[in-house]
Amino acid sequence: MTWTKIDSALPDDPRLLQLPRGIRWMHVEGMVWCNQHGTDGTIPGFALRRVTDEDDPVAAAAQLVEVGLWQATESGWTILTFLVDQPSAADEERDRAAAKLRRRRFRLHGDNDHSLCDPKRGCVTGRVPDAVPDAVPDAGQNGTRPTDRPTDRPTEGRREEEVDEDHASGSDGGLAALAPASPAASYGVPPGHVALIDGRPYSEWL
Repeated sequence: MTWTKIDSALPDDPRLLQLPRGIRWMHVEGMVWCNQHGTDGTIPGFALRRVTDEDDPVAAAAQLVEVGLWQATESGWTILTFLVDQPSAADEERDRAAAKLRRRRFRLHGDNDHSLCDPKRGCVTGRVPDAVPDAVPDAGQNGTRPTDRPTDRPTEGRREEEVDEDHASGSDGGLAALAPASPAASYGVPPGHVALIDGRPYSEWL
């Protein structure tokens, strides 16, 4: 599909204002036809009836020639101002080829084939993405969670017999004093409240 650019000032062009409305519209239809068929503004004689309903299309074209918008040729007419605002057929073909290449490169890239990728545009073949930080908002340094952090356990450095005595007496050896009442408590959440992280309970992140 092609598009025709119409300057908003076109209806006030002094050359068009000298002509009847039907012939002014003929000029617009002529530009659309040339864009659709990629003729760079050339309208062959056999296509003239396609761009106007004037009773005498040749006489109507002659009026456009007279005001300087069209030019008569051996095979038809040429719109003199066509390439001022409209892309040439070569430009259109180049754009279509570029769009086709972009679509192909996108598909190959999605299949992990970077043969058409341009490193200058940020795609490096075989590049390993940077490490993604822990998605859990309460992650600590180096992506570790509180449960992953090392803890100075009270049994370290104690004699084996002392630990056995604690077990025999039902003592926890001081572990209860070190462990928070709940995971949420370690982050300052008051008792009886549910810790929400991005709208989800803390327990769902574990």
